[in-house]
Amino acid sequence: MKTTKQFFLAYGIISLIFLFVAMPGYASDEKVAKSDEKVKENGWDNGEEQIALNVPISSPSFSIFPIAIVNDEPITIEDLKKAVGRLHGGVEKKETSSRKDYSEIIKRLINTKLIVQEAKNMGFDELEEVKNMVDKYAKSTLLSLLQGQYVKDLKADEAEVDKLYKQMVKEWKIKSVLFDKEDDAKKFEEEIKAGGNFDERIESLITEGKVKGKKEGVYLKDKDLLPQIIKTLSDMNAGSISPVISVDSGYIVFRLDDVRYPDNPDVKDEARDKVLEIERFKALSNYNRELSNKYIKLNKKIIDTINFESKQPGFQNLLKDKRVVAEVKGGKPVTVEEWAEAIKKEFFHGVDEAIKNKKINQKKIDILQKILGKKIFRLEALKKGIDKTEEYKSMINEYEISVLFGLFMRKVIAPNVKLKDEELKAYYDEHISEFSFPQMMKIDTIVFKKIQDAESSLDKLKKGAEFSFIKENADGQVDGSTEGLLGFGNAPVVTSELSEDVQRAVAGAGSGDLRMYVSPEKYYYILYIKDMIPSKPQPFEDAKDLIYDKVLKNKLGKAVDDWTDKLRKDSTIRIYAIDYNNK
Repeated sequence: MKTTKQFFLAYGIISLIFLFVAMPGYASDEKVAKSDEKVKENGWDNGEEQIALNVPISSPSFSIFPIAIVNDEPITIEDLKKAVGRLHGGVEKKETSSRKDYSEIIKRLINTKLIVQEAKNMGFDELEEVKNMVDKYAKSTLLSLLQGQYVKDLKADEAEVDKLYKQMVKEWKIKSVLFDKEDDAKKFEEEIKAGGNFDERIESLITEGKVKGKKEGVYLKDKDLLPQIIKTLSDMNAGSISPVISVDSGYIVFRLDDVRYPDNPDVKDEARDKVLEIERFKALSNYNRELSNKYIKLNKKIIDTINFESKQPGFQNLLKDKRVVAEVKGGKPVTVEEWAEAIKKEFFHGVDEAIKNKKINQKKIDILQKILGKKIFRLEALKKGIDKTEEYKSMINEYEISVLFGLFMRKVIAPNVKLKDEELKAYYDEHISEFSFPQMMKIDTIVFKKIQDAESSLDKLKKGAEFSFIKENADGQVDGSTEGLLGFGNAPVVTSELSEDVQRAVAGAGSGDLRMYVSPEKYYYILYIKDMIPSKPQPFEDAKDLIYDKVLKNKLGKAVDDWTDKLRKDSTIRIYAIDYNNK
């Protein structure tokens, strides 16, 4: 369960009121309010001098400024920035056209602080369950921060990026013909080899209905082609003819007309990310070897001879074996016992079955390397003082908050929230539109360059011609690889999600209807409504699980508000954000 609602912040400025008194944790131990005095959240003592500041939330210079203090614990600008930036990964750019409303976010931060404080008062932070979760997260965080620091300055090799990019965007222009019989395909191949005109023979065969194919070449990507066709293409040059290739639907012969590499910045970025990921992996592998030489001394005799699948001494005895398989400089040695325990966790479905299938000895070295890798990276991280950094401390603190909040929800709040079928049915009736299947259409298209060709084909279709035949053979069609063409795929599409002009074109259409549509690019589409699926409500029983989640979320939210309302009465809360206090 998420501990706080996620919000997005492009950029923001929040106004703060600071009082000329000492704040806990900042100037002295003097409290903002007397211990027996509950300060109002929407105000401050009139007798205190005040100063108002407009604080840019993105600026690190103001990150430790408190926007609120809850029972002597501050909520800072940094906390606010993280809360509003979680949904989209952080603050991205300055936006000055409108001010943000931070009141609800600040309220939730205060509520979270109150809940976590109460969880600590109940001793939840002392539970082994919580300690183990935080410890496990702390160890993995140390490793990830160290590794992140090591590779942060790596740049992708642009030559490798360009090489991969070309592979990803490469398109083959192919003109092909499909035969039903292999003999016919081979006869065609021989005719072309003997000097026959490829284009003329294809046009003749298509017109006579003896083969399937298009009279114009089509650009295709590797993902659109069968493996045997890709393999053949890799050895061809533009203008060359393929041999006869067997496919599921018959026998194909094609000509490679062209190879192109369309410009696609998004794919270029994707290629760069992939290359960088590979280079980071290589760098970390080298780093691992370097640290292994620095920290590890292996007992190769034990490692080479130990057999986790042998009946003697048996796996259960190895779980108690204290022999050292690796000395770790500055850390505890790795024993057979620790190694066996890691293997047991790896094969959590059952060690006996893994032994029976001879799987353990195959993976024993990989598992040992994982154990050693964690140890040496942790030692190096501690040596570099990463555990002392604010980034590390902040990450551990945030994780502990999420664990305590979640545990409080699970143990204190959730058990008192009950749902009845009548509530679920009432929600269903009140929000029936949320649980209705939208109208959908399955649409096929033929796209023409000229309106005369489109109208001619539409007339033939209305007179009974098969749509598939017209699509295969009509003249004047736009090349299917042309960028920006509308495509509806093979699955039904939600009508309301179509562009407004397409919605107007298909409005009122039923299954089997034909409609004409002219795109902004002046292409002329024949839209064939292969199927129209009308909107209808989802049965209550089918939607019940989803309704349950929605109603439960609402009731849990209300329960949290009720709890924090009680906690506020016994808490000292001072809020310095004018944006909040003006609400």
